[in-house]
Amino acid sequence: MQINEEELIAYLLGNASPALRREIESQLPQDEELQQQLDRLKAVLDELDSLKIVYEPPAGLFDSTMARVDEAAANPTDRDGALVVDGNGAAESPDRPLSRSNERVVRRFGQPSLTSKSRFSFWDSTALCLSLTALCCLLLPAVVRARFEARRAQCADNMRRTGEGLLHYTMLDPAGRFPAIACEGIESFSGVYYLLMSEVGMPIPPSQLRCSSLLGMDLPNRQSQCDLPCVSTRRDLYELPPALLKEYQVTAGGDYAYSLGVYEDDQVVAVKSVGGGDLAIMGDTPSIDAGQVSYQAHGGQGVNILYGDGRVCYVSVNAFSNLAGMTGALDHPYYNRNQTHQAGVNSHDASLAPSHIGPLGPLK
Repeated sequence: MQINEEELIAYLLGNASPALRREIESQLPQDEELQQQLDRLKAVLDELDSLKIVYEPPAGLFDSTMARVDEAAANPTDRDGALVVDGNGAAESPDRPLSRSNERVVRRFGQPSLTSKSRFSFWDSTALCLSLTALCCLLLPAVVRARFEARRAQCADNMRRTGEGLLHYTMLDPAGRFPAIACEGIESFSGVYYLLMSEVGMPIPPSQLRCSSLLGMDLPNRQSQCDLPCVSTRRDLYELPPALLKEYQVTAGGDYAYSLGVYEDDQVVAVKSVGGGDLAIMGDTPSIDAGQVSYQAHGGQGVNILYGDGRVCYVSVNAFSNLAGMTGALDHPYYNRNQTHQAGVNSHDASLAPSHIGPLGPLK
C-alpha cells in the first residue's frame, strides 16, 4: 500500500484511522524513504508549533480599516489635475466642462474612468492590503483555535479508548480493580499497566498512548516506538540491561499518567471500578521537577482526565491549582492528600504520575 503525504499528516496529527495507523507503523521499520518523508513533515509541523504565538486582532482594526476605505472612496480621483475625457475624446478641464449630453452619460454609467493610473493603483493597493490584514487577523485566531480543539479532541479520544480497555480489565479481575502497580522492584513504575494489559490479551496500540498536542516537543517519554526495546510481558523486563530498562520505564506509559493506587488497610492496592467513578485513573502526563508539576499538553492550559466510570473531561489547570492537600470533595489528580507523588492515602484520593514513578515515589 502506497502511503501519501496527506495520510502521513493525518498520522502525525492523530487523525488517521486505526487501519491506516497500523499500515504506516508496519511500513516504517522497512521503508527508509517513508521514514524520511515522515521526518520531513514532522519538522514542518514542529516549526509551526514552535511559534507559540497567540494571534489577536489589534484593537479597533475593523473601524480604522473601514475609515480608511471610506476616506479613499470620498476623495475625488482627479484631484491631482488628471484630465477626464468625454465621450468624444475631448478632455474636461475647469475652462471646458463636459457637455450636457456627456454629463447624462456620466450620470448613467458613473464617473469617467480615465483617472491617474498611479493614484488608482495606490489607493486600490492600500485598501486591498488593509482588507487582507483585517481578514487574516480575524481568521488566524479561529484557525489556531480549531487546531487546538482538534488536537485536544484526538487526545481525549485516545484516552477514552484506553479507558475502555482498562474498564474491561476490571471485569476480568476477581476484585474488580484496575491494573495494579508493584510497590518495589523493577515492576514498580506506573507505565507497567501497559504490560499488564498485554498479558491478559488486551494490548494497547502504542499510537493510542500519544497526545497530538505534544507533537514536536522534545520530552523523555516521547521517544519513537521504533527505538524502544521489544517488551511484551513483565518477564521481559528482567532481561533488559539497566540502561534500556530505565529507558523503557520512562517511555512505557506514553503521554499519559496512570494511577499509583490507593492505601487500604495499610496496603497499596489498585483503584476499584465500582465506587471509583469520580476518581481519576489516567490523565495527560505532567513534568515533575523537584516535586513541582508543570503541564505541556494543550499549551499548558488544561489536561484531559479519565475517570473511573470511563468519562474523559478537559480540566483547566486553574481549576485544581490550589487543590493540593485539600481534604474535601475536591481532589488534585496529580498529588495525594500529603502533597506527594505517591499512592493515594485512602480510597478517595487519586494520585496520577508519569510512567517512571511508582506508588512509593520516583524510581531510584
